[in-house]
Amino acid sequence: TILEENGIHLKNIVCVRFDPFEECTDFERIIQGVKYRVRRNIGPMGKSQLCCVTDYEEMEAEFIECTLYKIVAWDHVSLPGNDYFKGSRNTDDGVTGAATNSMELITDVKGRYTKGYYLPPEGYHTWNGVAKKQKAQLTVDGNVKVATHTGILVDLKNIS
Repeated sequence: TILEENGIHLKNIVCVRFDPFEECTDFERIIQGVKYRVRRNIGPMGKSQLCCVTDYEEMEAEFIECTLYKIVAWDHVSLPGNDYFKGSRNTDDGVTGAATNSMELITDVKGRYTKGYYLPPEGYHTWNGVAKKQKAQLTVDGNVKVATHTGILVDLKNIS
């Protein structure tokens, strides 16, 4: 995983929280000094992915000096904001995708922003159509850098 292979360089990351809907059980472990928490996003423990960082605390003042960064889904079958590629804002991924220009950055096609949506250009109903036409493919191989706590940039490699 990214934490296992690069965690030693990620000294400014206190916790990574993964919140699938209900596909797994909750657990926590420390990877290279970083808390890795899996919390199903259901029931009373379910939390918005865009809430205040202190709302994620499980111990008092756990994240008091932290800043929240949200990373949108990316795996072998998803694109960042994957639901929004199909035009849906019904999930946090869709809301995040709609609120940013991530679709433009992935497809290299400029869209247009209206209240609550970053829309594809005229002639497209969804960003999925744009991505297919542009043959968008996400690959990390020396094209993403992570800054260490000392400011050294580390290349992420061979992730797709």
